Amino acid sequence: LRIGPHKYDPDPGFGRLNNIIFKNITVEGNVANNWLEGWNGNHRIEGVVFDNLQINGQHITSAEQMHLKINAHVGPVVFR
Repeated sequence: LRIGPHKYDPDPGFGRLNNIIFKNITVEGNVANNWLEGWNGNHRIEGVVFDNLQINGQHITSAEQMHLKINAHVGPVVFR
């Protein structure tokens, strides 16, 4: 998930992403280069929960385990 400019969005504003739950997701295979990136203090990503995320049979409990890069305009991110 990223907030920022791109060529496909005609809207000049960026908005916010709040209270997102990824639940009961199972992934098999190579997982690399995942991002949570807000744009600035007014255009943040907040309240992300990964509930029962499994990658290659392993229960994921941290951003590091899923190669998730989180910038300063994101938080909190919870793994359970």
